[in-house]
Amino acid sequence: SASSVEPIRTVALVTIPAYTLLFSLGAGPVPWLLYNEVFPTRIRARATGVCTAINYAANTVVGASFLPMVSSIGLKGTYALYAVLCFVGF
Repeated sequence: SASSVEPIRTVALVTIPAYTLLFSLGAGPVPWLLYNEVFPTRIRARATGVCTAINYAANTVVGASFLPMVSSIGLKGTYALYAVLCFVGF
């Protein structure tokens, strides 16, 4: 019924902006700050551009693959696969 869905919607409407805010205040900007400190000055601009492009490309792949993967292997399988990829990349 509609009344049982309303609390779920309210929780989503409160927690998603809260997560975004707290992520932005915490670890969110660290990669963007780190890119500028890792590379020597002579290649910093180009290297930061390449890192930014790779970051956006990876985000695009995750965003485009998420729903098709949930449909094919389920939510648990999708998160498990992303976790394995993060572990392998680490």
